[in-house]
Amino acid sequence: MKEVTKSEFYNFIGPRDLACSVQGDYPYTTLWKDRYGNLYAKHVESYPSDGLWPLVDTYLINSL
Repeated sequence: MKEVTKSEFYNFIGPRDLACSVQGDYPYTTLWKDRYGNLYAKHVESYPSDGLWPLVDTYLINSL
């Protein structure tokens, strides 16, 4: 998976027919899959190295 900006992430998933599912405890990881279960994208929230706030957002997409 390739790390991208928030804008690139939503431009990538926007035209596709994908469903999201949230996994884990807070902070969450959101997986974006097609109807066949193929993973297309992932949004990962994590705590910063120096504290609890603000959360760090990482956007990942599958390179096609």
